[in-house]
Amino acid sequence: MQNKNIFFTILLLATLLIIPQASAAHWIVGYIEDALDATSPNGRTVSILKTSDLNEVFGIVGPLGMSGTDNVYMVDCELMAIPCIVGDVLNITLVDDGTFHNTEETIQVTVSGAGFDMADNMTMTTPFMITSLEVDDNFSSPVNELDLTPNSTTLVTCIGVVETYSHIDSIENLTSVLYADSSSASASDDNNFHYTNNSCYLNKSYGTSKEGQFFCSFEVEYYANSETWNCLANVTNNMSMIALRTDTTFMNSLLAIGVNSTINFTTVDSTKLSSEKIIQIVNYGNVKINLSLSGYGNSQGDGESMICTENNISIENMKYSVSLSTLGEVAPEDAHLYYTNLSSVPVVEPYGLDARQDDLINDAINETYWRVHVPRDVRESCQGSIVVGATQV
Repeated sequence: MQNKNIFFTILLLATLLIIPQASAAHWIVGYIEDALDATSPNGRTVSILKTSDLNEVFGIVGPLGMSGTDNVYMVDCELMAIPCIVGDVLNITLVDDGTFHNTEETIQVTVSGAGFDMADNMTMTTPFMITSLEVDDNFSSPVNELDLTPNSTTLVTCIGVVETYSHIDSIENLTSVLYADSSSASASDDNNFHYTNNSCYLNKSYGTSKEGQFFCSFEVEYYANSETWNCLANVTNNMSMIALRTDTTFMNSLLAIGVNSTINFTTVDSTKLSSEKIIQIVNYGNVKINLSLSGYGNSQGDGESMICTENNISIENMKYSVSLSTLGEVAPEDAHLYYTNLSSVPVVEPYGLDARQDDLINDAINETYWRVHVPRDVRESCQGSIVVGATQV
């Protein structure tokens, strides 16, 4: 038992002699936060500079460096040409690798008598970034939704703020794309789902000398798809560096149609069915539509289709087809074979007229076909109203 005690005593003494030889280092340890644009300092170089004689030593931040830990550097100031000693003041900076991702200020550490010194945290600077972006139309409500204008365009604007590390004059190019989820940022322009602005306006008087507010506007057609849309802003500086930011919004459904202003059945003999007339339907919205049809003489629900100089034409004598044209004469008793009687109450007819898809030619046009049956006792001129509405398929 006595021999074992001697053995452990000798082992302890040997260990105490070895430690000073293995610890001939003085570690400077610190943490560097990611840049605002999410760029990591990992793999970048940190500089430790002694202020008294300008001796310098370098280390790598992160897993590739001595710390082996994300965002952490660990540098031995004893490795300087003239090693650091207690009381030396050390300046710590992140070396600029050409991307302007360095640190805004120098951190100082005074070497202590311990085996290491902890430095204050540092944050990487961001050369420039888009700090805010919002896409909206020129209507005050609703917010974060886009409302289109029937048979016209709507001004949609992406408004953002870009902040630079140096001066706003370093911004050289600012573009933006507005695109639907069914498309992509890199797709070609198409009024249904993709718009490009290569000449956005930058207000350099906004905020500080390092800030600018930009406006990217788009004239969006009435038939742009109803779905989620994205505005992607792209800013380039004089170092050919790029900052990107995206904001999303929703393009609301637009239900709108255009029809003939008048139909002239011309002269129709008593007891006869008029010749066929056409009401052209144009989809001025961005969704597929069915038709809602009804009619009246003087007022809605009066049971008439036309008010005449002598007697009237009741509502069921107005005939229509939403699908097929029937040319030539049709006997009144055969009208039901080709046409449907109009009603005083709106009736929804399947029509399936899609929104416009062709940017050059309006392909969102179709026809409906109409005749009127003139009863025996009706005389002279007649006038009434056909009400054409739309419902979303």
